Amino acid sequence: ERHHVLDPRTGRSTDHDAVSCTVVAGEAWWAEALATAVLVAWAEPGRDRLLAGLLTDAGAMVTLAAGTRIVAGELADAFDRLPTPTTEVMVSSAPMEGAPRAY
Repeated sequence: ERHHVLDPRTGRSTDHDAVSCTVVAGEAWWAEALATAVLVAWAEPGRDRLLAGLLTDAGAMVTLAAGTRIVAGELADAFDRLPTPTTEVMVSSAPMEGAPRAY
């Protein structure tokens, strides 16, 4: 599924299983910039490390096409009060500080 987020390297809509990203940050403009960066970089190698670096003092929840929600970042706990979807849980293969976890 395609959406309005364009990859600046190609000028085209991103094409992967991440369909939305919600970010909690200290300022709205920064949350918007981070959400766009996360969606653009979602399919990149080393994604977990990239997300840990980007999401210092922020938290992100990425929703995949299958309905799985993945949270990452120092403020990821902000999403803990959300209802759990009925889809399968994904587990990060490389746990590290700030690494994404799935619901």
